Amino acid sequence: MVSWPIVGLSLDLSDSPSIGHWIGALGAVVAAALVGGIVGAPLVRANALWGGSLTLLTAWIVAIATLPVLPVLAGWNHGGALGFGCYTIIVGTGCHHAVTAGGIEGGIGPAFAFWAAPLVEPLPFGALLLGIVYWTRQVRSWVPDRQFAG
Repeated sequence: MVSWPIVGLSLDLSDSPSIGHWIGALGAVVAAALVGGIVGAPLVRANALWGGSLTLLTAWIVAIATLPVLPVLAGWNHGGALGFGCYTIIVGTGCHHAVTAGGIEGGIGPAFAFWAAPLVEPLPFGALLLGIVYWTRQVRSWVPDRQFAG
């Protein structure tokens, strides 16, 4: 939840972030934490580096895919015009949104381009990365030392 304000503010600084942006960011943060935590905890217990990396990848893809879900369900998607992740293909051509909230499925296609997200949205990615590093350290501290032996 600590990353929610960072994600909410950084998703569209070119536009003034609306309630739809904040709700989308909340849904993405919560979904990424739940799915990433459930999938990643056993992996992190087995191996911190690989488990943390796979947890980061899982959480990032889930976050991208779930961005438009809550704004669409709540009706705060501005008639489908709400978008997340402003980028410019050619300088001076305006803003294109990586994820649109025209429907619940608006984030599924862009989720396949997750590899470009650290370049397009470095602040949310950095917040997630720091959260995963902290979370990995916490999960590893809960496991008895004898489990790592052998």
